[in-house]
Amino acid sequence: MNNIYELTYIIPGKVNETDVPSIQSKVDAVLVENGGKSNIAQNVFTVPQKKKMSYEIDDSQFGYYVTVYFSAEPEAIEKISKVLDLNNDILRFLIISIKGEIPQGVVVSKKDTERRDGTEQKQIPEENKEHKKEKTENSHKTSLDNLDKKLDEILGE
Repeated sequence: MNNIYELTYIIPGKVNETDVPSIQSKVDAVLVENGGKSNIAQNVFTVPQKKKMSYEIDDSQFGYYVTVYFSAEPEAIEKISKVLDLNNDILRFLIISIKGEIPQGVVVSKKDTERRDGTEQKQIPEENKEHKKEKTENSHKTSLDNLDKKLDEILGE
């Protein structure tokens, strides 16, 4: 019985951005060669993102983070791990078993989420921005009214 897994791996930041897709293809080939079926999830965030790591790994401060969902037999995971361990194009990897459904999302490009300093910014839909602004203004008015009432009670007016 095939289980569903999530593989997240880090490609060194020293690698040229144009070489990242070929490394991804090699990893996908490893999954398929060992009985896995990769890219089983649709509309999931799988665009490689170059991020600054918390600490250096093999003299790399930055890395491309890639996440792939795949299905495979439980016995194949050990083989896949051994092959990925020997791959010099991968700094670290983590394979976890997914229980239930695969998380669904939207494919976002690096340009949309990354700031100049390498940190990620959150995207807020336009309709939520207006709602948030109205809510803040209303709560500000309410808190001033409550403050006035409390002052009147304290002063005994």
